[in-house]
Amino acid sequence: MVVLDGDKGWRKFNDDTKDLEGVELANEKRNAYIEIAPVLLVPLKGKEFKLNSEGEEKLDGKPASVVRVTGPDGKDFKILFDKESSLPVKVSGRVADWEGEEFDQETILEGYKEFEGIKVATKTRTKKNGARYVDTEDLEFKVLDAAPTDAFARPK
Repeated sequence: MVVLDGDKGWRKFNDDTKDLEGVELANEKRNAYIEIAPVLLVPLKGKEFKLNSEGEEKLDGKPASVVRVTGPDGKDFKILFDKESSLPVKVSGRVADWEGEEFDQETILEGYKEFEGIKVATKTRTKKNGARYVDTEDLEFKVLDAAPTDAFARPK
């Protein structure tokens, strides 16, 4: 589990909890915004993100608009949007694992369903350096008005 809170963060793996600092914190922030930006899209309107249209690509034979995003750390990633639905269908960029090793990650977003008025990809297929890495299926998505103040507190 990784928790980010502004300029602080921590990671819990089994019974070991470790504060995140420096490069580790920066890597986890990047991993988070690459995962979150295509879902929420709102962060992309912030001044810390720069967007550039890169034309069109085909994904599974269907046309998709390509947007290159430069994140707050100055590193780029790409989001492909389905031309018909305008939904994000692929995100790719360089990320780092929990040991700090960088790799190319490509995630296909599919199986969109509507939850509380928001269309959410319920299935993802992720590749690490071109090889199958992890597939997910989300069964539930909830929007919270607020989280309890201790929801993301570092374990003692």
